[in-house]
Amino acid sequence: MLRHVRLFALVLLIASWEVTSEDYDAGFGEPDDDGITYFGCHRNVDALCSGGVEDKRLQELTWAIRLHKKKRDYACHDGHVPQCCQQGLFSAISDSPTHSILKEWKATDNCAHRGQS
Repeated sequence: MLRHVRLFALVLLIASWEVTSEDYDAGFGEPDDDGITYFGCHRNVDALCSGGVEDKRLQELTWAIRLHKKKRDYACHDGHVPQCCQQGLFSAISDSPTHSILKEWKATDNCAHRGQS
């Protein structure tokens, strides 16, 4: 009887772990149904979000939203693509009244697209 209870408890534990890990790992660096993309960047890099504009040669760059203080977990909204770029490379974003800048697509060629793991 005790053996069956242990087996049943183990099955419940594994089943609940599968459900939670599915939600956590699904779509890292990919937009969810609301157009929000969650991602991470390594230390000493800047987390940015890039999106297209009317001029197809350019992209709009904005700072990513930091989800937790002292953690490197970020989010991009509206289907924007996460970028982890060299620190300070796009610091002009902070000085812009719109908190965004326009750059050619090749400006982010050396960035880690869709975040870093």
